[in-house]
Amino acid sequence: MKQPFTRDNAADSHVLVVEDEEKNRRLMRDLLEAHGYRVTEAVDGEDALRLIADAPPDLILLDVMMPKLDGIAVCRKLQADERTQPIPVLLVTALHDRADLIRGIAAGATDYITKPVDTAEVLLRVRNALRTKHLYDERCALLRMREELSDMIVHDIRNPLLAITLCASALRDRQSPAEAARLAAMILDQTQHLEGFISDLLTVAKMEQGHLTLQRARTDLAELGRAAFRNHRMMADAKSIRLELAAPDSPCLADVDPGLFERLLNNLIANAVKFSPAHTCVTLTLEPADGPGTPCRIRVEDEGPGIPLGYREAVFEKFGVVEMRGADVPQTGMGLALCRMVAEAHGGRIFVEARQPQGSVFTVELP
Repeated sequence: MKQPFTRDNAADSHVLVVEDEEKNRRLMRDLLEAHGYRVTEAVDGEDALRLIADAPPDLILLDVMMPKLDGIAVCRKLQADERTQPIPVLLVTALHDRADLIRGIAAGATDYITKPVDTAEVLLRVRNALRTKHLYDERCALLRMREELSDMIVHDIRNPLLAITLCASALRDRQSPAEAARLAAMILDQTQHLEGFISDLLTVAKMEQGHLTLQRARTDLAELGRAAFRNHRMMADAKSIRLELAAPDSPCLADVDPGLFERLLNNLIANAVKFSPAHTCVTLTLEPADGPGTPCRIRVEDEGPGIPLGYREAVFEKFGVVEMRGADVPQTGMGLALCRMVAEAHGGRIFVEARQPQGSVFTVELP
């Protein structure tokens, strides 16, 4: 998303100057470039429309009186195309008749500048038009983000609800006691998954607003790891995935918020099991700090498709989507975003690397 328009980010703004007289084009170009704008030029209306189709600018300074296609006709064409409608147009005109000026505004121009131009007026009108354009772009970006967020939430809630519905329907049909127990366990598993997702949403919202206070306690990370394994045993068994804990014989102690850190481990292990092929292994490795100044490390390794290098930061964004080769589903959701927030709230960090010969290694480092 673009930042609010200021002099410091004027270089991010692309202005197209459309003028058939070279000296006037040069005047506008020199003035705008001296104030940090990126400028391209068009010699007439047809030339302008070609340039706009190739690289839509943020603002157009458009002369009215031009051969072939005048400024009023260009405005009408821009307004007729939904892709170019939002681009503000400042008409540069020697016309002083009110009816002609109104005709230009009616054709879609945002404002006008009269010739001979006053440089201070040009800069002021350009700045104001670009500020409005940047605000429009930000609003569109927020709307797209909200739509994507809604789609992701619906997707992540619908899957467990569908599983619960199917299992409940099967139970209603009076299955055998063994089958009923299996279906009931699946319903419980999906309900816990749904509850965890909603809890992640609420926790992330609180952390973003600064309303969540860590409740630190001396905690054995190995115990949290074993609890996380128990929570995901059924999902792992369904794919014949082994869950292995590599930890020292003595307790692996750290001053963490046990509730938040259990959620971090739950999410990392759930993510690993979700994307691991059948008959593979997910390993949780705990490495206590060797001494003052060295970090405590928690690693979760899987043998899944791995994460492409260019997406190893995006997976930690809220509802980041990464299509991973060989995976049945795209990487989406709140889980890894929560993991990063929890790690950073404890003064640590989280990152992902490739595992050899295949898979991913998610590492959390705590001070």
